[in-house]
Amino acid sequence: MRDTLAFYAGTARDQSGGFFHFFKDDGRVYDRTTRHLVSSTRFIFIFNYAMAYRHFGDTRYQDDARHAFAFLRDAHWDAALEGYDWEIEWRDGSRRTLDGTRHCEWPSCCSPARMPRWRASTKPGR
Repeated sequence: MRDTLAFYAGTARDQSGGFFHFFKDDGRVYDRTTRHLVSSTRFIFIFNYAMAYRHFGDTRYQDDARHAFAFLRDAHWDAALEGYDWEIEWRDGSRRTLDGTRHCEWPSCCSPARMPRWRASTKPGR
């Protein structure tokens, strides 16, 4: 787990929101704007950071998990249509829907994202 987290350390987090999703083999980001719902939820940014906090107790991972969850909640969620946008463009804190299709992904990606996020807010070892 530490090796995987180390690959993304220092480059994955987008300070304007969420995390970058597209990396070259050497860790450089090659697409800084496209964000996909599945990557925002199931990929490393919510699940692994939340679990890393619980496993290692490092509050940096807790902060990363909260950052990821806030992006899911605030950027992917379309309040007007009451659903999560499948793919968005994220530029300097602003979103544009690229694909607003509503897939039946809630049980497999959005719902599990909530459990580790909740767990990340609890103390390690609990």
